[in-house]
Formats: sequence, C-alpha cells, structure tokens
Amino acid sequence: MALELEKFPLNDPYFIEKKLLSECDFYAGITLCALGFPTAMFTVLFALARTVGWVAQWNEMIEDPEQRIWSTAPALRRRIATLAEPLNTLMLLKVSPTASPV
Repeated sequence: MALELEKFPLNDPYFIEKKLLSECDFYAGITLCALGFPTAMFTVLFALARTVGWVAQWNEMIEDPEQRIWSTAPALRRRIATLAEPLNTLMLLKVSPTASPV
C-alpha cells in the first residue's frame, strides 16, 4: 500500500521539479493509520519517537567535556557584558515624562 501511495508524489510534476522524495514519516504515518491512531496524534507520536535520540544526544553532550556549551560560558558572559555595556548605559538614561517628542 505504501509503495502504491508513493507513486503519486514520485510522478507529480511539482515533486519532480523540486526533487522531493518521501521521508520516513510518510511510511510511519501509513503504519500509524493502519494501527488506528488518529491523524491528530501523528505529530506527537513522531516527536515522542525522536525523544530517545534527543535525550541520547543530550546525554553524550553532558558526558563529553569538549561538547559542553557552557564550559566557555564565563568567558562568553564577560564578552557579552563588554559588548552590552554601551547599550546598558543608554537604557539607564531616563526621559522626562513631560518632554515633548522631537
């Protein structure tokens, strides 16, 4: 059934012009539909399936000191503070509420 459905986008001029192909969610959607899941649940189920990979990647990042984004955070915060100092000074200036617009 999935192979028959796939023929439509493969032969559609728009899909051919844009060089678009079916992705795994296309086949997963057919499977979920066959299992009786409502289409409104597809996005949630697709995200749920990817959560394992996201958590695994996060776990690897936590365990590997070279991949830690926050290992450079102190230096980064100092740099941002230096760049933002002129802006902070401007934000501290107060305009009188009675001043007329220029």
